[in-house]
Amino acid sequence: MKSKNETKRALNGIDPKAVEKEASLQNRMESYGKRYDKMSSAKKREEVKSLLQKWKVYRKKIQELILQLTKTAEKEIEIERKLRV
Repeated sequence: MKSKNETKRALNGIDPKAVEKEASLQNRMESYGKRYDKMSSAKKREEVKSLLQKWKVYRKKIQELILQLTKTAEKEIEIERKLRV
């Protein structure tokens, strides 16, 4: 059975799972922030460097996926044109 808050969220268009994920993410960010604050300055530099490297890799992957999606969409449009003719 749903609680009153879950029912209200569902009625307001807010997905309860999305709210739960957001809360989980906030919790993880807070715990990471606490761990980061306790690190030495050398460790902080290493951590920032590592995060920047990961960010560059993920950004490149996202760009590749966007390019792939664009090509697929263009192919679909071309197929639709051929089917109309």
